[in-house]
Amino acid sequence: SLIQGLIPANSNFTTTLANGTTIEAPLNGYQYLPIESVEPTNDISLEGWTSCQTFDKSTSAFYNSTEFQEKAAEYKNFLDLLPQFLDGRSVNLQNMWNIYDFMNVNFIHNSAFAKALP
Repeated sequence: SLIQGLIPANSNFTTTLANGTTIEAPLNGYQYLPIESVEPTNDISLEGWTSCQTFDKSTSAFYNSTEFQEKAAEYKNFLDLLPQFLDGRSVNLQNMWNIYDFMNVNFIHNSAFAKALP
């Protein structure tokens, strides 16, 4: 509550989306403050899969599996169309979540990006 007093809600805290809609932050402009207490690499509970040989082995086996390789080949033509939209990001099926996330956020918040998509 002290922080809310120091940095109160601000109805001017808005953003305009790619489709032209202007939205206001939740709770009449409530401003969330980022708090960082520890770097993920310093706390195993935040990223328990890092430096885990079992996770690395399992992930590697999955990506090298025949099924995954077949899916990667199946979607190669689609993935080959994406580099122009990804600002130098890695374009492969292993990175598909990050590709989706980048494109989705840009489609919502960047009107030039949204208009450039086919």
